[in-house]
Amino acid sequence: MKDTVFNFSSEPGTRKDDIEQAFLEKPGVYILKCDIHPWMSGYVHVVDHPYYDLTSAAPSKDRAAASSC
Repeated sequence: MKDTVFNFSSEPGTRKDDIEQAFLEKPGVYILKCDIHPWMSGYVHVVDHPYYDLTSAAPSKDRAAASSC
């Protein structure tokens, strides 16, 4: 597919360390899908306005304190 931004394969029990190309900076809607399991899919919305939040695999210190309430 010519619009593919990145494509990673994931073998059982492995972890991808080189994922820099998966950081999406251009605003738009990106479709996530598994090439093997058609029911595994999702959408990522990349926006460029002040009403958004940055997500991460590891919570920041501020976010960890706020989420414990």
